[in-house]
Amino acid sequence: MLSKRICFLLCLLLPLFAYSQQKRMKSSVAPSSKREQNSVPSLLQKAESISPKDPNAALDYLEEALNISLKEGDKIGEANTYVVLGNLNVNQTLYVQAINFYTKALLIFQKENKRAQALSLREQLGEAYEKNKNYDEALNQYTNGHLEAEDQKNPDQVLNMKNHIANVYKLQGKTEEALTIYKDVLRKERKKQNKSGEMEAHNNIGDVYIQQNKAEAAKEAYQSSQDIAIEHQDEKELDISYKNMINTLKLEGKTADELELRKKKADVNDKRNDKEALAEDYLEIGQLYLTQKKPEQALTYLEKSASLSKQSGQLEVEAKSQEALSSVYKQKQNFSKALEHYQLYVEAKDSLLSSREEKINTILSFNEELSLKQKQIDLLEKDMQLNDATIQLLKEEKKFFRLVIYALILGLLIVMVSSWIVYLNSKKRRVASQSLVLRSLRGQMNPHFIFNALNSVNNFISKSDERSANKYLSDFSKLMRTVMENSRYEFISLSTELSILQLYLSLEHARFKDKFDYTLTVSEDLSMEQIHIPPMLIQPYIENAIWHGLRYKEEKGQLQVNIQPLGEELVVIISDNGIGRKKSQELKTPNQKDKDSIGLKNTAARIAIINELYKTRMRVSIEDLDPINGSGTKVTVHITQTPHLLHEA
Repeated sequence: MLSKRICFLLCLLLPLFAYSQQKRMKSSVAPSSKREQNSVPSLLQKAESISPKDPNAALDYLEEALNISLKEGDKIGEANTYVVLGNLNVNQTLYVQAINFYTKALLIFQKENKRAQALSLREQLGEAYEKNKNYDEALNQYTNGHLEAEDQKNPDQVLNMKNHIANVYKLQGKTEEALTIYKDVLRKERKKQNKSGEMEAHNNIGDVYIQQNKAEAAKEAYQSSQDIAIEHQDEKELDISYKNMINTLKLEGKTADELELRKKKADVNDKRNDKEALAEDYLEIGQLYLTQKKPEQALTYLEKSASLSKQSGQLEVEAKSQEALSSVYKQKQNFSKALEHYQLYVEAKDSLLSSREEKINTILSFNEELSLKQKQIDLLEKDMQLNDATIQLLKEEKKFFRLVIYALILGLLIVMVSSWIVYLNSKKRRVASQSLVLRSLRGQMNPHFIFNALNSVNNFISKSDERSANKYLSDFSKLMRTVMENSRYEFISLSTELSILQLYLSLEHARFKDKFDYTLTVSEDLSMEQIHIPPMLIQPYIENAIWHGLRYKEEKGQLQVNIQPLGEELVVIISDNGIGRKKSQELKTPNQKDKDSIGLKNTAARIAIINELYKTRMRVSIEDLDPINGSGTKVTVHITQTPHLLHEA
């Protein structure tokens, strides 16, 4: 009797459930806002126009364009969005991210058979690799681009790619290979009667001869470019030719000839009304007169340089001009004037330093915002993939429940089978849910880690230690790139994790070098590329040892990190001779005592989820090295090895 009632209720409820699932499915594909009705080309145009002044706003437009492209299945719109995203990253000197976006766009253009767009993008991708000093990969892109241009019978792009290949050879110091290609390009530009291309080829050939210390050959090449520029009254190219020739004369030590040519160059820039270039020219002429011990002539040009550079906001040129003027007046025994210009030099130098500091702060702020925005874009792509999978799953569930309704009349056996299938689906959802939680925890680790690292940059800047701040910022940027690149993986190789730890330890040691020394020991029995561990699993314990154990120690402490195999496990031991957990707890404020370490708390949660998902036995134990005095701490992390390779989140 009871079973009949259950069957009757299921017959009533299951159609309603299927109907609600259908409504959910429809609502999941509906537009989320009116903004998404904007066309992708319009959004891209807005982003490109605003990116030089407000890159953050441009990123918002691009995020919306990508959202629309993904939802509408517009592959070309998606690819064009990646191209503009790559351009934005290049403008901010974030070449790794640019390469990532360009590569995505290239794959789409190739798949959609957009050969012209793919060829054009090859050049941009090669330039991004070149600026990132990855010359081998840049050469690979240009070589492939050259083959594609020949296949498409595009002679202009063939020459363009050859020029790029020669440029890479020049950067690699392969001067003979570069020279051969540049001469071939010159012959073809002459045949086309492309004077602009001829001048560029002559200048490139001259640059190679300079690398080979062949001053006369370089002068001949630059002179050829100069003659064409004069013939066609191309003042911009003439300025470039003069500049190249000046470098040759400087190499030969011909000061008098260099001085005359610099005056000609200044005349060209005066006609072009290029005040910035003219200020630099006058400074160089004044300094040359100083080397010739002609202070009166030097004075005239240096005063012009100081005036022009002040008008155009060239702080570095202004500072050099004022310093040189102070030196001239000092030679003339006019000490009051010398002091006046020296004070102007100090003011310009202070303004220059302030400008650089402001630029550093702006870069830090923008990079943080850009990283967050780009992370949102990555999540958007994954969410769309997840949404498609959800729709498919809902369709399958709808079909399944309809079959269950029809099958209920066959008896209790069919009900039991269907219940078992529902259980399996529930289990899959739980695994998917745990994966999302794990991704969220990894996402929380990065902002927490970035915040602590930025405090160190701020510390150097507040101490006006510009050199340390610049070095720290450079290493910090490298660390950020590595952390962000690996944040999408559930497991990374041990060698990658070690490179992150080594860079992090060097950064912390730079800030607390008087507080501790450290050693990082790895067993030679370990295969660095074969072993995989969760990213950023060890770092929070090292950070805890430094910040809560060693930082408060009066004498210099010692941090030891030892990594060794133990059966099927990888054992990481982090030990320090700091003040210990008990003393560290006593030093905390009441507010700090109420809060656990974000890094350690998230790491513990990550370990628990990984153990559940992958059936591993990862665990952490913490003990005092000196139980009596409560000083020193030893953390032991047991990492179970799994057969999984790299896993994307």
